[in-house]
Amino acid sequence: MVQSDSQQFSFYNFTIVLVSYLASYLLVAKVLSPIQSQYILNTDLVSLLFLPHGVRVLTCVLYGPRLGAFYLFAAEILTVFWAGNLADYDPLTLTILFTVGALSVPIAFVFLEFI
Repeated sequence: MVQSDSQQFSFYNFTIVLVSYLASYLLVAKVLSPIQSQYILNTDLVSLLFLPHGVRVLTCVLYGPRLGAFYLFAAEILTVFWAGNLADYDPLTLTILFTVGALSVPIAFVFLEFI
């Protein structure tokens, strides 16, 4: 089976996913969360508009669940590293958060293929 160009790894596509994920994460963390904190008590756990999830879905639609999972896992690790939230969690919790966050949408796409 021949893969299309969008389903082969390229640094250009990875850069697009990384920049989109980082920008959406920072927008939520620096702009939307302070606004939401006035109305919701615990904005660390709840976000009414979590834009990085939209980036996850678009990545899986454009690049497929297999390559999308790789892009998202790397983008999520780099985003949390650059955003400076690593000191708040122990290594096991970080591993679980990275895995669940990066693989939630690709796994959902694989399950939806069976329907």
